[in-house]
This record gives sequence, C-alpha cells and structure tokens, in this order.
Amino acid sequence: IKAKRRYVINKGRKNFRVANIDVRDYLDELIDVEIKALENYPEEYRPDTDIKTIKEKFKDVEKSKLMVMGAFNSEKKLCGYLTVHEYDDYCNFAQQKVIPEYEKQEINAALVDGMLQYYNDRIKDGYVIYDGQRNLIHQTNFQEYLVKYFEFRYAYCRLRIQYRFPLGLAIKILYPFKGKMENTKNRFLYKVGGVLRMEEIRRKCME
Repeated sequence: IKAKRRYVINKGRKNFRVANIDVRDYLDELIDVEIKALENYPEEYRPDTDIKTIKEKFKDVEKSKLMVMGAFNSEKKLCGYLTVHEYDDYCNFAQQKVIPEYEKQEINAALVDGMLQYYNDRIKDGYVIYDGQRNLIHQTNFQEYLVKYFEFRYAYCRLRIQYRFPLGLAIKILYPFKGKMENTKNRFLYKVGGVLRMEEIRRKCME
C-alpha cells in the first residue's frame, strides 16, 4: 500500500483501539452510535431513528451471533462498530457505523484494519471477506474506499430481474423519469428511483 494510504491507516490505529465486543455489554453505546450515524444521512433515505427499533436490531444481532467489533478512543468511549456474518470459508462484512465527528480521525480505517488483522491468518489460507452488493439507495463511496485503501477488489455479475404484473408495466412507464426521481428529496420517490437505477443496470447487462 502506498505511503500516503498507510499514513491514513496508521492514524486510525493511533487514535482508536479496535476489539471484539459483546452486544449486551455495550447496548446503550451501540444505540448512541447508530442514532448519531443515521442522523447524518441525507433526508431522502434517512431511516427513522426510533430507539426501540434500534434496540430490537441489536437484540437480533445478539441472537444471530454476529461478530461485532468496536472502536474505542483514548477515553475508552465507543465511537463506532462493525458487524460480520461468519461462515466456514468466508465472511460477510455486513455493516459499519461511526459517529460522524470521529471520521477525520480515521475511525473507518481503524475498524477495517482491525477486522483485517483479526482475519489475517485465515485470509492467508484463502478465507474471503465479502462486502456485499452495490447499494442503490444509500449513496456511499465505502466500497471504493475499501478498494483504494485496503486492496479489496470488485466482483461482477449479470443482473436479471423478472417483474410481476403490473410492476413491470409501471417500470416501463416511469423509466424515462429516472433522473428526476434520483434527485428528489421525497423518500418514496427516491426509493422508486432506486428501483429504476436497478432497471438501468439490468438493461446494460442485456446489451
């Protein structure tokens, strides 16, 4: 990795300690991280920050036995977390949330680096870390970030969709208005725009 990128990762290491955590021990702190992260999302796709719903989400995490890693600053405050679904020969890097004010201290780099260190020996034996599919609703450059700073790589597939009537007809009618729906602040129309972006990918796969 280039020196400039190593600097970013080392800055994250310096500012945060990353460790596996038990959801039950940090439930209130995890909820606080989640709420502050979601509040920073653009209005058009910002989910509701209902504490009860978020608490249930973390209870589900506990039941499913996801691996959870937290990033702690020098004051031992939990400032971010990530979750991973573990399988025999690969894992699914499911989610990462951080308190926005710590992003300049490279908390995202600290978390990803901590995860890679944790799986390092297994990676040497062919273990794969999978970061999931491209997100069409939440506009993020996180996958590009993983490629640039941690040498992840893209994997491509052909997208095939079969629409149930009358949804297919609605897609054909609305497709010419895709650009307007992608730029709207209306939550419902923005989600419709996400479906139309998926339709655009499907059409390109057929070319």
